[in-house]
Amino acid sequence: MNKQDVQNLVLKNMKMNIDNLEGLEIDTQKSMAAYGASSIDMIEVVAASMRNLKIRVPRTKLITLKNIDELVDTLHEYVAEASNNSADSNQGSQGVV
Repeated sequence: MNKQDVQNLVLKNMKMNIDNLEGLEIDTQKSMAAYGASSIDMIEVVAASMRNLKIRVPRTKLITLKNIDELVDTLHEYVAEASNNSADSNQGSQGVV
């Protein structure tokens, strides 16, 4: 999954969990709070995004994020890492034919 896919997923989850975002163009350099998100809304957006991506990001990484772009970058980093780990384990489990 590329970075644009991750961004689209985060924006979709924002629109599902934060009121009054439908039809609005979201500036990813802004924070979710700038769009009226409560802390509970933000948690739900992040949790839904991680569930969709099948990844887990430590809270210590999440609390330092300042805007949507930083969230997308962090999620994408963990998606890429998970993908690399999966490829490495698949490669190691293949026998020599």
